Amino acid sequence: MATATSATPSSSPSAPLCQFNRWRKTQTQKQRTSNIFFDGAFKGNSGIAGTGGLILSPEKSKKTSFSWGLGISSNNQVESYSLLKACHIVKQLDYKSIQIFGDSELLIKLLNSEDYFSNPALNKTLQRIRNTLKDFDTVNSYHILRDLNKQADSLANKACPLPLGNLSLKGGPCSIHTFP
Repeated sequence: MATATSATPSSSPSAPLCQFNRWRKTQTQKQRTSNIFFDGAFKGNSGIAGTGGLILSPEKSKKTSFSWGLGISSNNQVESYSLLKACHIVKQLDYKSIQIFGDSELLIKLLNSEDYFSNPALNKTLQRIRNTLKDFDTVNSYHILRDLNKQADSLANKACPLPLGNLSLKGGPCSIHTFP
């Protein structure tokens, strides 16, 4: 007559392997987290605008930067488009987890809540951002002071004189698609 024994994870010969696989999966997820710094710039209210961003690879050794000319826009529009463009680029770089850093307190607050802008056109952009963020495993967003966002600010200012829709990309994937 055979007796049934129950093996606890610690007594099972495969338990260390299972624990290692869980640890390795956790480490891989940590390593695949990319940091996004984004900003928008414009000259005068509803003036010539540009967006810029810096994307750091999970190991922080590779940088992808972009500057994108937007023509005439408002401050909230350029901040929103900057984040949307950064999310599209990060998605093409195939990072699964992202940390978002921006100096637009309003946009970061809206990302961390279910609230919306009072402007319907901005809400469409916000919804596009939220839909894009659903493609990532983990998303954290943080408001930072302007002093900590100088590189993205510089890239956004460089984009202001660029023609509408002109994208300058360094260190990124070859096939970046602008969105309609």
